[in-house]
Amino acid sequence: MLLDIKSGHPETYERVTHVSLAPTLALAKHLHALGKPVWLRFVLVPGLTDDRANIEAIADLAAPMTNIERVEVLPFHKMGEYKWEQLGWHYLLKDTPAPSSELVEATKHIFRSRGLFTP
Repeated sequence: MLLDIKSGHPETYERVTHVSLAPTLALAKHLHALGKPVWLRFVLVPGLTDDRANIEAIADLAAPMTNIERVEVLPFHKMGEYKWEQLGWHYLLKDTPAPSSELVEATKHIFRSRGLFTP
């Protein structure tokens, strides 16, 4: 099962997704109770999800879940920006840069420090 968690802080999660973090956490706990193998995915967006406390909150939520087989840190990119333009929608992340390789590695380190596997 692939499980995306955009944020470990409810306020940030709601700002990013416009929905509550609670259902995602409930699903994560349910999958853990079932022992269902999970790959956790986290999109690292500079200025939006890259706050260290946010990343640590996700890692702390995931660390006790023995069914988490892998954590993928997905660096933000703008490959889908053209879709927004084609739809005539304002792309809010237009000026957002890709995260530096140092930030990506620091993020992976946070997950690894909690015993979570990141490639």
